[in-house]
Amino acid sequence: MYLQVGPTGAQSWIFRFMLNGKARAMGLGPPHAMTMTEARAHAAECRMPNAESSCCEVRTR
Repeated sequence: MYLQVGPTGAQSWIFRFMLNGKARAMGLGPPHAMTMTEARAHAAECRMPNAESSCCEVRTR
């Protein structure tokens, strides 16, 4: 997990993981709406084997 900062200064928590042998990245939300602790908890939920990937946007990295 890391904090992505865009060229305009926009920030977002990003969770990186592997899915079917491919690197994936899932946006968890901006830091003003979610603390690092909350983002880590959400990432931990997404690591669960029965987690639904439809709850967040998943994109190939």
